[in-house]
Formats: sequence, C-alpha cells, structure tokens
Amino acid sequence: MKKKNLNLNKARTVKNDEFYTLYEDIEREIFYYKDEFEGKIIYCNCDDPNRSAFWRFFHLNFERLNLKGLVATYYIEGMQTFLYRYSGGNDTDISSYDQFSLKEDGDFRSNECQELLNKCDIVVSNPPFSLFSDYIQLLLKYEKKFLIIGNKNAATFKDIFPYVKKRGDYIWVSQCKRIFTTRWNNKGIWKYWMVYKFAKGKMHQKTESYASLL
Repeated sequence: MKKKNLNLNKARTVKNDEFYTLYEDIEREIFYYKDEFEGKIIYCNCDDPNRSAFWRFFHLNFERLNLKGLVATYYIEGMQTFLYRYSGGNDTDISSYDQFSLKEDGDFRSNECQELLNKCDIVVSNPPFSLFSDYIQLLLKYEKKFLIIGNKNAATFKDIFPYVKKRGDYIWVSQCKRIFTTRWNNKGIWKYWMVYKFAKGKMHQKTESYASLL
C-alpha cells in the first residue's frame, strides 16, 4: 500500500496535480450511472478540454446520455483560461464548442466558477489532490451531486470527516488508474471514485459507504 501511494504523497508535498484519468475508466464508471445524467448539466471544473478525458467522454456521448449541457473550466497559473460550453449537435467532433474568456483565473474557488457551479446539476472531475479538502467543501456547500476521483483516506480529513459520520452519503466505488505525466514518470496509481447524492440502489456490488468502515 505504501508503495502505491509513494508518488501521490510526493505530489501532495510539491503540489504537483498533473494527474490524468484514463478514458476507459471514465467510460466504465459513468455508464454504470447513465440514468443519473439524463437531462442534466455536467460541470467539469478542473478540466482543460484540450487534454481532459472527462470532456472527451461527455462530448462524444452527449446524445447517448441525453445531456442538457456540458461545461468546463480550468486553471493554469499565470495564463488566460477559458469557459467551454457544449450543448449538442456534433458529438463526434470534440473541437465543437463555444469558448469564452474568463474574467478571473479559472480556479474552481473563484466567484466566476462558483456561479457556474451553482447553475450545474452534476460535477464530474479529477480535482487537484493538494486542494482536495477545499474542493470537496465547496461541492458540499452547494449541495451538488458529484462523481469525482479522490483518495480514500481523504474522508478522514478533519473538515470532511464530520460529513461522512453525520450523513453517511459518501460512497466509495471501483478503483481507477490515474496517470500523471509531469515531473516524474508515467506510472499509474490507484484511486477511488467518490460518489455523492446518487441513487444508492444503482451502486456497484462492491461499493461501500465509508461510514460502514469506521
């Protein structure tokens, strides 16, 4: 276990959050909950559409999932970032979208991104590990459904654990392989899908509430 988490711990120390999720892991997980996405606006608030497998998946399967809208924002230090919107019509061309310059920096904590968060239905993303606590608190504040990738131990963080203990709403699903491509190497590490406010009857057979593990 310690060996698997070595690179993750190093990433937290130097705040290298360049972890990328494999398309096949996203496809396998999302289709398991496909009914939850019908008619919904999906917000990928830590995703550059030029690199994000989340954006690619939802764009290619927009009609199949019967989505209402797809929105993405991202942050790159010192650079202009953008808001991306897709409302259907040309799913197979992932370069088909509306692009708008952000007034702020694209940080998920910015007022601009919080306004977008408030208007969406479901958040699906691979948030920066070094800011995971801030990230999850924001989603809880807005009471949004989410399906994100996180560290199972994150539920023990002092500002997250009370929600787990009180509500029992955190569901840990199948493992997925994340690959990071900067600073070190291309090794994969295993992480967990973290699901909130989805229908519990649709969870995987191996899914467990973290509260049951306490």
